[in-house]
Amino acid sequence: RSFKELVKNGLVPDFFTLHSHQAKMLKAAVSGNNCIITSGTGSGKTESFLLPLFAQLTKELDSWEEPADRIPTQDSWWKERSLGGLTPSQIYDNSICSLNAATAQRSNEKRPAGVRALILYPMNALVEDQLTRLRKTLSSPEALQVLDQQANGNRIYFGRYTSKSPVTGFLNHPRLANDADEIKSRKKRVQKLKDQLTYSQKYYENAKKFDEKSENTSDKNQYLFPNVLGSELVSRWDMQETPPDILVTNTSMLSIMLSREVDQDVFENTKKWLMSDPDAYFYLVMDE
Repeated sequence: RSFKELVKNGLVPDFFTLHSHQAKMLKAAVSGNNCIITSGTGSGKTESFLLPLFAQLTKELDSWEEPADRIPTQDSWWKERSLGGLTPSQIYDNSICSLNAATAQRSNEKRPAGVRALILYPMNALVEDQLTRLRKTLSSPEALQVLDQQANGNRIYFGRYTSKSPVTGFLNHPRLANDADEIKSRKKRVQKLKDQLTYSQKYYENAKKFDEKSENTSDKNQYLFPNVLGSELVSRWDMQETPPDILVTNTSMLSIMLSREVDQDVFENTKKWLMSDPDAYFYLVMDE
């Protein structure tokens, strides 16, 4: 029930009948098989690999503990101070702010964070197209309502990790924490991220208002932008600290991540999750 309620919001509408290759893919993939699907343009290959992935994730939802209550600042650390935001210095000063800015979206969780699915594309344009689909299915008001009811308020998180993902560098450098130049650079990085998250949310909310006034109910402009308060992890620091369930990237960026110290927690946290659960499934999707 959870699976069907979730996918009908942005992936497979109620009135849609699966194509035979989509049904075969769903059955084969959830049975643990490695699968290859080849079909024409516009034939629904994206649904073919997302359906078994969502089926596995909704199966896992039953084991996720209910999240703790959110700390008020967690939704607003990046906003203006007059609206409850924090300064760059406060964000990494644990005596003032008990949370790491990187975990602002997920610090209330009790379930292990790790990449359940890695979706690889050859270029960024295809990554952007995939994000729109994921936003509709996992971060829409309808999807969040389903997760509130069926998953104890947990979220299925996804994130885009490409050259466009803000911001580069460490939040807290492991060897230069007290270096004067590093402290100055860190404040600039935090401020840059604050600005980008603020702009992203502004664009999303403006697009949502436009959609509410529009007579066109099928194409939603709001899903062209990330909802920073939804299920999408926008910043690199978020994804490094608590890897999203679905990580979308390209082959070049993955190669860089595998060799870079700042990204190692993405793989280490995923490894810990895989080792902690004998029923864990890791999906590797190579599209196009």
